[in-house]
Amino acid sequence: MFKKEDIKPGMLVEIKFDYNGSKSLMYVTECTNGIVFIDKDDCYSVLKTYNDNLEGTCSKIIKVYGFSEYECKSRSISIEDRELLWDRDSEVDWSKVEVDTKVLVRNPSISKSWSKAYFAKYKDGNVYVYDGGKTSWSGGLITYWAEAKLYKEDE
Repeated sequence: MFKKEDIKPGMLVEIKFDYNGSKSLMYVTECTNGIVFIDKDDCYSVLKTYNDNLEGTCSKIIKVYGFSEYECKSRSISIEDRELLWDRDSEVDWSKVEVDTKVLVRNPSISKSWSKAYFAKYKDGNVYVYDGGKTSWSGGLITYWAEAKLYKEDE
């Protein structure tokens, strides 16, 4: 689950508005009101009005994109060179994932690449996998990772 405190200036968020279903791509920046989202028309939304589930009173954050490699001082509202970090529609209920399901895991502070693994358990908000490509049948140590996603055959 992507958390409110994970959103940093320089990222992009996509917000869906409940009243009409429209979506807006917004740049994340910081000002006197704290962290705010600004769209191409200079309309804005304030992060502190959202709850921990990234839902506001009349909108919700549905996608979060990482930093742009090429951005310097101008705010760019383009997803072309940004990694999709979180998508509400692809959120996984890890408590319902079966043991030995194929997953991809990574610690982005160490590496941007994903590693293949087998799901072991979900506990206290953490996804645990078997170390070294092992499964429940072959046993072994389990470790939790900063990020995890279900493996899709096309990846």
